[in-house]
Amino acid sequence: MPGFIADGKRRMPHSKPRMPTFLYVPLRTAEPKDKEIFQPLLRCLKIVRRIHRPEYFILRNLTVKGPNQTIETFFTDGRIDLILLHPKPMLTSQPTMTVRQAREAARQWMVEQASAIPGFCAAYTAGSTNWLPDDADLTITSDLDIMVVIADQNQAGKRGKFLYRDTLLEVSYLAKDQLQSPEQVLSDYHLAPSLRTTKVTFDPLGYLAPLIAAVSRDYAKRSWVRARCANARNKVLRNLQSIDQNMALHDQVMACLFAAGITTHILLVAGLRNPTVRMRYVAVRELLAEYGHLEFHEGFLELLGAAQITQTRVSRHLAALADIFDAAAMVIKTPFPFASDISHSARPIAIDGSFDLIRRGCHREAMFWIAVTHSRCQKVLTCDAPEELTHSIRNSYQGLAGDLGVLTFADIQRRRIEIERILPNVCELAEKIIAVNDKIEG
Repeated sequence: MPGFIADGKRRMPHSKPRMPTFLYVPLRTAEPKDKEIFQPLLRCLKIVRRIHRPEYFILRNLTVKGPNQTIETFFTDGRIDLILLHPKPMLTSQPTMTVRQAREAARQWMVEQASAIPGFCAAYTAGSTNWLPDDADLTITSDLDIMVVIADQNQAGKRGKFLYRDTLLEVSYLAKDQLQSPEQVLSDYHLAPSLRTTKVTFDPLGYLAPLIAAVSRDYAKRSWVRARCANARNKVLRNLQSIDQNMALHDQVMACLFAAGITTHILLVAGLRNPTVRMRYVAVRELLAEYGHLEFHEGFLELLGAAQITQTRVSRHLAALADIFDAAAMVIKTPFPFASDISHSARPIAIDGSFDLIRRGCHREAMFWIAVTHSRCQKVLTCDAPEELTHSIRNSYQGLAGDLGVLTFADIQRRRIEIERILPNVCELAEKIIAVNDKIEG
């Protein structure tokens, strides 16, 4: 603020070595006194939709000891108490491709790479892209899921996200034992839709072909639709039962978020819709509107804690998350199951995808994945980052948890009771949808 006398002092201190102010620090000599360089609010969002040159970000604001003076550094051994982030270029620099092109890349990866995996049995495409036509565009906020069926159970559950021939692939490993019979698959609300809609398979041993045929034949039968709804309901209860007071706050919040979020899957399964992950609240709103139960959507948002949140507040949470995401992606070492979702490759999905939902007016629905991603980043930084850094971002996460109404264990217990209370109503509505869904057989 040039020319302005702060608190009656006529001199502002020079920047100290290794002690930047809380604003932008140019890569040159220190600025004269009484001069600061301001950056626009929500600086992260300004670069989301365009190609940009590398930038350095200061992850957090340094604590202020006096009105015009920052405190001393935490470290006295020559280290610095901030992280300079140099993010990889955004995938917006890549041209948009069609789903057909992405599927061809997936096919090539299966043949060239997956087939060389020890214990390989088969591979098939899964996830939301299965529900898209060949000529649809695959945007930067989407990846293409591949399931690799393997004989070795020790590899099952592993996931990886990476670019292959300009296509962002997410590869998951599935134990062969999970696909032993059509009945086992038909009752699983994740496996059955993927095998029914898969568009690309690599099945050199002929293992998948009879399974896919059986699942396609019986998928829409009423008994199996109900079985998959029950499978989703049981998953809600398992998430609620996993919540423990001794867990870290971010783990409690994640279990609560997924318990609330899977309630939407019960209805999506009843409607024979894609039980999508990140877009579940948008998908269930469309389903409820089609079946004349749109008022129920507000109940889902209440369970999430996002019914009353404003677009401005969501944008601020996303702006804070963008920096925190970059820090977590840089320091992550622990092989968490979700590690591939906290990576530079996944940034367009987690950050750009959430921004796109906000832009479309779906800011409340966007809070699900923003909160999940922030919780995961918090877990990564707690385990793999210095304590000083973890402490500095804690307020941001607590602000998000507070906005969702799950800041304390008592809050989470109240939310847990509310989810359990509304669950029978969700199942009752699922039955109504099944009853009038003309695509359900028998």
